[in-house]
Amino acid sequence: MRGLLVKDFRLLLQQKMVIIVLLVVAITLNMNGNGSFALGYLCFVGIFLVLNTLSYDEFDNGYAFLFTLPIDRKTYAVEKYVFGILMSLICWLAGVVITLVQSLMGSGMPVEQLLEICPIYIPICLVFLAIMIPFPLIFGREKGMIVMFVIVGIVVLFICIAEKQFKNGGLLVMDWIEKSFSNTGYLFFELIFLAVGVVLLAISCAVSVAGIQKKEF
Repeated sequence: MRGLLVKDFRLLLQQKMVIIVLLVVAITLNMNGNGSFALGYLCFVGIFLVLNTLSYDEFDNGYAFLFTLPIDRKTYAVEKYVFGILMSLICWLAGVVITLVQSLMGSGMPVEQLLEICPIYIPICLVFLAIMIPFPLIFGREKGMIVMFVIVGIVVLFICIAEKQFKNGGLLVMDWIEKSFSNTGYLFFELIFLAVGVVLLAISCAVSVAGIQKKEF
């Protein structure tokens, strides 16, 4: 697995100019916003970079070559999740540093509020990794994106319908969550969300391993 991780990080180094531009964009937009933009932006950049390595591996019969090396399909699938977690943490830390520096300079959100909000982005990254990795890994980049968008669209539609159906005296789900945060604090919900993210990631990894074992290259 270490060799696969080295391969993926070396692929990223070949895109260093793109990464530098993305960092500049994050810093610039963060300074013009409310001071928390860089956190979410860089977390999604990390996920995008992980998906980009899948595209590189698939390009020009890359899978057929990779699996002639002394690695098996299970190791390859698990490595993508490990790489995704590492990239998410690196991008999250970069976002925290940018946002914290701006907060200390007095042009962003208060540091106390920042420290409350920062941890929630970690489980968000885990959930998105759990959703986005299996589709291109199992179905290929193009078909995987189509299947993913269809499923995500169905989920979003279901959530919208459920929100309308489960109104309680005019109190929407998001209002209830916001009120719960104010009563119990963010930490409790962040821990629950983190546990959900870890479980979803484990299920997603198992699905990816099973799917890539049956895939023909």
